[in-house]
Amino acid sequence: IGKLCLGRRDITNTFVAAFAHVLHQSSDATVKCNSLIVLCDLCVKYTATVDSYVMNMSDCFADSSSIVRRQALLIMTRLIAEDYIKMRSLLLFRFIYSIVDKNKDVSNFAQSCLFDVLNNKDPKLLSQHFIDALFYFNDQMDLQALNEDLSSHSLFRIPKKEDRIRAYGMMISRMNNATLFELLQLSCVKVFRF
Repeated sequence: IGKLCLGRRDITNTFVAAFAHVLHQSSDATVKCNSLIVLCDLCVKYTATVDSYVMNMSDCFADSSSIVRRQALLIMTRLIAEDYIKMRSLLLFRFIYSIVDKNKDVSNFAQSCLFDVLNNKDPKLLSQHFIDALFYFNDQMDLQALNEDLSSHSLFRIPKKEDRIRAYGMMISRMNNATLFELLQLSCVKVFRF
């Protein structure tokens, strides 16, 4: 069906929603991975059609299957790196969530995606969103402003303080001294404003 959609634009709109629906309803990791691949290919060919389902695809970062989580990381990294989709704050928070994944292989892969690919593409990515990440993972951010509902947010919380600190430490370790100094100044302004 995915190949048929790639060849016929007229049926794509109907099936894109079905592929996104499978990501939430199926319990089969293979089916989910195949749906992610199809959505990726459709995003490359018909970006505007798939754009509204990007967050559905990134929901797979919290899937129960490590295979699906890894596949979702691979696909989302490719789409962002090749400019088919734009990095959004909420999407970045999901990448940060993944760098402390309970599965070491997924965690290492997420670190490679975020730090070696996406941060190299946009060297200011981590520093621009670091303070917002602090607020987000400590439940101090307005979810409505991010277009995230409470159930989605509960999936992507990093409940253990040690894991949050480890994620922040990994982000900070990728920043140079000048960036860290600017970040410290900005942190003081934002924190004292609240």
